[in-house]
Amino acid sequence: MSSTQAAVPALGRLWFDELSERCAKEGVTLPGPENLHQKFNQPEVPPAARGKLAQVMHVEWVKGRADVPHWQLQALVEAIEAWWQLLPEGSTPLTAGLAPAWVRAQGSLGHIEPLAEAALRWQEQLASPDHEAVALGLLRQLRRLKGEASIGPSLALIDALGQRWQPEAGWTQEVVGTLAMVARAAETLPPLQRVAAWLDRLAPHAARPDARGWLAPLTAAAVRCAALPVLRQLAEAMLDDEEPDPAGGFSLAAALEALGELAPSPWVHALNAR
Repeated sequence: MSSTQAAVPALGRLWFDELSERCAKEGVTLPGPENLHQKFNQPEVPPAARGKLAQVMHVEWVKGRADVPHWQLQALVEAIEAWWQLLPEGSTPLTAGLAPAWVRAQGSLGHIEPLAEAALRWQEQLASPDHEAVALGLLRQLRRLKGEASIGPSLALIDALGQRWQPEAGWTQEVVGTLAMVARAAETLPPLQRVAAWLDRLAPHAARPDARGWLAPLTAAAVRCAALPVLRQLAEAMLDDEEPDPAGGFSLAAALEALGELAPSPWVHALNAR
């Protein structure tokens, strides 16, 4: 699942001893109570102990903190993955817990590969509202890390979420932001075509009051895809707004400029005149 996967099955006393030494070196208290630490001195570390340690590490080291040292994040990732590998039958990383923490830690470490793999592996499960937090977390981290490796997994996540998308969904801005990232990063036609299909789905709702937060990235994606009908819809929605968003001027200008270059017509000229 990650760059640490080869080491994860061996996590036990040796790994815990190394963690203890690192904590001592950094002047950091080893997370968890002593009775939990003792379990890592056993020849076979109980799976529940691994899960408990991962949870304690998250609470004591990461939760609510903006600046976490990379070595702590890496240790948390390793502890979570070691626990996940020994989950009982019927349990999955998404149902067991700490998946959102794992996603954030991998993102903070800049590890795009495990995030991309998880998005594809969990795509079907992430369509469920029960796992919305994980899906959106993956979407944010892949968008932040961006690049070619993020394109396919990001579109897979959007397709999963799209199965239940409605215009009033509170996470529409997340989807649109990722579509804009994909449009910028894509160097081939198929991803742009998938973005364009979503633009057609979103553009009719551009006049909604809650659409102001995602009009700019939607317009940027439409310009990149040369989606002329969408650009017309967006330009009209922005021009018809009785209380236009002062921050929307750049988006309107970009839409009109693209229309003027790609589809000059009296209609476009009239829009510019407005």
